[in-house]
Amino acid sequence: MNDALSVAVLFIFAIGIGFYQSVSFKVKVVKIKSKYFFLDKDSQETNIYQKTLYAKGGKKYLIGWILIFLISLFLNGDFNDSFTFYKFSHELVKEIIADLSIFMKLKATGNDWKSWELLGFANIAYLIFIRQKSAKMNEFFKKRTIE
Repeated sequence: MNDALSVAVLFIFAIGIGFYQSVSFKVKVVKIKSKYFFLDKDSQETNIYQKTLYAKGGKKYLIGWILIFLISLFLNGDFNDSFTFYKFSHELVKEIIADLSIFMKLKATGNDWKSWELLGFANIAYLIFIRQKSAKMNEFFKKRTIE
């Protein structure tokens, strides 16, 4: 019963964090000049533009990430008498590297399913909220379906 309560509470926190992260989300479509040209009807060289979608999470995304990190430290029992600034900074660097390389995250062992639940549901919630907020982002994800 204790694990079921943990799942429910973490699910609610994760949805809240995912929503908070998506609040300041911005998307921008930029045309980038390509190195390719075509000849128009007047036989003039015309540059081919490529549309690129840029997304920006903003400060709220970063604050949400920090919240997930701090809650994960708490869930893994790292906040105790021997918790020091050195240990905190070491865990922070380790987490940043793990987020940049998924293989480092998968290599980690231990009973940290709660951290994975928090991270997973927060990311899913974030994606759902940004798809609802931005028609361009929703279209981007629809184009990427596997045939």
